Amino acid sequence: KNKNPGLQKYALDCILNYKNKSVTPYKTNLQNLVDEKKFKDELTQFKITEDSEAIQPDHREHVMPLILRILYGKMTTKLAADKKGGGQTRRSLIMRYLSGCNENELKMFIDMAFSYLKQYMTIEPKEIYASILNNTDLKSVTTPGKLHSMLNLFDVVREYFGGYMKDQLLSEFFKIFYAICSNFASVLSNIDKVHVSYVKVMKNLRTLSISILGKLFDHFEKYVWSKDELFVIFETLIWPLIPRLHFEGVHNPTALLKLFNIWCQNPRYYVLFVTCSEEDSSLSILPPLFKLLTTLKTAPGVVNMILDMIEKLLTLVEDEEDKDIPNIESFCTLKVETVDKSDINFGSKILIPHLPSILEVMKRRIA
Repeated sequence: KNKNPGLQKYALDCILNYKNKSVTPYKTNLQNLVDEKKFKDELTQFKITEDSEAIQPDHREHVMPLILRILYGKMTTKLAADKKGGGQTRRSLIMRYLSGCNENELKMFIDMAFSYLKQYMTIEPKEIYASILNNTDLKSVTTPGKLHSMLNLFDVVREYFGGYMKDQLLSEFFKIFYAICSNFASVLSNIDKVHVSYVKVMKNLRTLSISILGKLFDHFEKYVWSKDELFVIFETLIWPLIPRLHFEGVHNPTALLKLFNIWCQNPRYYVLFVTCSEEDSSLSILPPLFKLLTTLKTAPGVVNMILDMIEKLLTLVEDEEDKDIPNIESFCTLKVETVDKSDINFGSKILIPHLPSILEVMKRRIA
């Protein structure tokens, strides 16, 4: 998986010298993939989907790892054309090509692409968070550039491969995200010991992560998030920002508010709005959200977004076809008032404590 085409060629020649019967028939294809001049044409002509039969079924386990290593090297090569978007084009080309892989091969690629975090791929999300938090050494943290690069690659893999992954692989893939989030969260938890410019970069990474998290909830709307996963998400991305939502979100919708807006579009996620901190039950989403709504200085665009969210909470119910999907259970939730009328949806029930705030805003609008 070396980025240097010359070294790739020598490495491939060494492998081909072994004359593996499962690899030799594809000698020309592999050489063309390594060759910069023939690379794009080969991607077009040499199909790797299982139904294309370009690769014999019993040869795949030997050939595909080589193809994956070659293409990963190609994808991460710094091209002279990068500044003009050449690198982005190449990456898109490769990712589209690799979407022809089966799930085991996708996992192989993910393991390869995120080998830096491989020690976290086999443990539970909560353990990832605890491990990184407890072993943080501010003198040798993962650089923001590295974290940013991994976040971007994670989002690219989500975009191109996400639809082909089953829940098991998705949950393993998401661990990469939790590890990245835990890394910057561990630095930000020591904010008094970190240089102000470094803090700013880490906060920017957190904002980017919240945006990517929104895509995860939007893209994988039937995924059953575990309590552990939600715990890490809230600890690293939600709780640090919630206390400041009512003043940071005054002028424009923040990444966090946009995430909540995505949650409002799917009744399966409504339980997240009554999720509270295990250490402090007063720390939850809706009180700061309504504080932002009722603040006089809050911009009309922000107010309208929150009112739109409220409307969705009041009206949306789970589709019949989604009834078979297990409900999401959060790690710690507030008690929701029981209402006599059974025809009231869950979104309405969780809004009952906040009716005065809603009425106050409506009153202002009428006035």
